[in-house]
Amino acid sequence: METSELIYAVALCGIMGMVGQVIRVAVGMKKVYDKAADQGSGMPDLFETSRLSISLLMGFAVGVISMLLLDGQEILSAANETSAPIDRTDPEAVKSAEAAAKAAKDAVKELLIGVAAAGYAGTDAVEGLFKRYLPGLAAK
Repeated sequence: METSELIYAVALCGIMGMVGQVIRVAVGMKKVYDKAADQGSGMPDLFETSRLSISLLMGFAVGVISMLLLDGQEILSAANETSAPIDRTDPEAVKSAEAAAKAAKDAVKELLIGVAAAGYAGTDAVEGLFKRYLPGLAAK
């Protein structure tokens, strides 16, 4: 795998981890909005930008770690290789290339959904570890 492919894989999976985290943040924002309404205060009074930033960075990190655990760089690299030119006059070659392209597309889709799910759930796991082993830090 070339360096540029590795950088692409890290960036893509990191962003997908952040996407999963954004979904989690959206749920949290609804809770903050409801809490602000119950307390009669504005949402800006309860919203912490620093916590959002850390949360998104954690989602990126979890996405990259997930990519490494799932061999994501190999899946993405293999997907690039399926786009090699084929002999269009040979029906078997065309059929084989189409099947390979579909399998690669499905593998990439599964990888990206898995990484986004890891970004959603993995951040909860990291947060739980912080609360358990570093309770003073987690409370801030």
